[in-house]
Amino acid sequence: MIFTLLAYALLLLTGWALALAPAWLPYLLAAYGGFFVIYFWCMLSPSSSAFGPVISQLPGVGKQVVYLTFDDGPHAVVTPAVLRLLRQKQVPATFFVVGEKARALPEVVAQIHREGHVLANHTDSHHHLLTLTPLSVIQREIERCSGTIAELTGKQPDCFRPCAGIKDRYIAAAARRAGLLLVNWNKRSLDTVCRSPRAMIRRMCAKPANGDILLFHDRPTRCSLADKLAVLTAVIDCYREQGFVFRGIKKRPAQDGPAG
Repeated sequence: MIFTLLAYALLLLTGWALALAPAWLPYLLAAYGGFFVIYFWCMLSPSSSAFGPVISQLPGVGKQVVYLTFDDGPHAVVTPAVLRLLRQKQVPATFFVVGEKARALPEVVAQIHREGHVLANHTDSHHHLLTLTPLSVIQREIERCSGTIAELTGKQPDCFRPCAGIKDRYIAAAARRAGLLLVNWNKRSLDTVCRSPRAMIRRMCAKPANGDILLFHDRPTRCSLADKLAVLTAVIDCYREQGFVFRGIKKRPAQDGPAG
């Protein structure tokens, strides 16, 4: 709402300047530039709550907790490999699944659910330009993905993560209308762009804090599957050595989530 009001105010001032005070136009153009820089920063920053509530860190009560999350799956090869590792380590995680991929691999979704992990909404088609679509399209993307998860597992998801974590007031409004928590992250592995396991481990293990939400992807990325699993192993061990407990993200994760 505040961005809409500011935009209207700048528009009115521009009209005033064009008609009565042309000398003010350079200042108003500079103000427009600043407005759009702030607006796009709020869209792109995972932790910005300018458009509505966003969870990017979720401290536990009485325990040091950490949340392992995976985006963009399921994938026929990567997701089962990740699940094997999580099963060996006895670690719960949250999988933000894409609806159309879930419908293509129902057996993998069933395995995620059966092994005690949390399934969450990552839109139906992973449309990267979702912020440029009408609210009705955003709502349909969210509703169809939630419907797919419910159909395959018998349970509605609690959480939603927009594509690449990008949100605006329409995406935030659609998530609220669907009754979903908008969840991003505060630590990103960069497994989509980074090929150095050592760099990823350093990034993810630096300054561990209560409530960290860690982002990985359970699909093919620039990081090989073997390296991804090695990084996951190192990160899990790093947090556990410092007394952290792994949880799945739910509406009351500190109380309801499975220990890990």
